[in-house]
Amino acid sequence: MVCKADIEALRASLKAGVQVVSAPQLFPTPAHIVAQMIALMDYQPGDNILEPSAGTGNIAAEIDSQMRLECIEINRELFIHLCRRLHCGAWNYQQKHKHHATEGDFLAMSPEDLGRFDHILMNPPFHYDEDIKHIKHATTFLEPGGRLIAICANGPRQRKVLKPLAEKSGGGYGPLPHNSFESQGTSVRTALLVIEG
Repeated sequence: MVCKADIEALRASLKAGVQVVSAPQLFPTPAHIVAQMIALMDYQPGDNILEPSAGTGNIAAEIDSQMRLECIEINRELFIHLCRRLHCGAWNYQQKHKHHATEGDFLAMSPEDLGRFDHILMNPPFHYDEDIKHIKHATTFLEPGGRLIAICANGPRQRKVLKPLAEKSGGGYGPLPHNSFESQGTSVRTALLVIEG
């Protein structure tokens, strides 16, 4: 059922036209990689999911609207775009979604701020090994028995730090095909890792 607020939101978005949102070092997760991440998640009804550095919401948009999802985004323009795309926060017109977005720096947040999560899905920034910092920090939010699934650069530091972390947890680390992010304008070599809680 379409409500009046949905119609008004549609009118507003049509008046605004197509909005392009960009940010430095933003490489949204391609759909085929999102599908791999979702398949690895193996979530159950009622599970709590975290996506730090949610960007444009390519991962978050594929999470069932009935699941509890917390998204974090530091960039103001991306945060607004994310909220509109997910119909969460101030844009949760029908209050039917359990998705929530917070604007802020994930690295400055703690489990006391956000809680702990059954699943964490992430495509963190790679610049200056930020992916290593973000992924290590995210492990502190993981519930025992939970699962963290992340994309990272497939560089020597990531293989030295993140690969052993994933393998020691009982998870894994696997390079993605070299052109995985070509559709997003980069040829950076990437890997997909799983850390078990």
